[in-house]
Amino acid sequence: MDSHPEYIPGFLELLTVLPEEVLNYKIAARSERHRQFEKELTSQMEIALNILTACLSISELKEQVLEAFASWLRLKNGIPGSVLSTHPLVLIALSSLNYEFLSEASVNAKIGN
Repeated sequence: MDSHPEYIPGFLELLTVLPEEVLNYKIAARSERHRQFEKELTSQMEIALNILTACLSISELKEQVLEAFASWLRLKNGIPGSVLSTHPLVLIALSSLNYEFLSEASVNAKIGN
C-alpha cells in the first residue's frame, strides 16, 4: 500500500464487492460453489479487516473503508460479537456518526452488524 497508494481506492472497491457477491443469487453458480465461495471469504475475513483498519489512516478513504466494512459484516458466518465489540472499525463507525459526510457509511456498517 505504501509503494502504490493510487491503487488503494480500487482495492477497497474490490473488498466491498467480493462479500456483496456472496449475497447475489443472480449469478449462475451451483449452490455448492456459492457456499464454498462464502466459506473462502469468511476464512479470509481477519486479513480483510486488517487491511481495512490499515486504510483508516488515510482520512479521505474513511467512507470507502466503512462501506467495505459494512459489506463484510453482512456475511452470514461473520465476525464474532466478542471481536466486534472492541474492533477499531466498529469504534470508527460509531464515532463517525457525528460527521455528516461519514454518517451514511457509518450507519451502513452499524446496520450490517
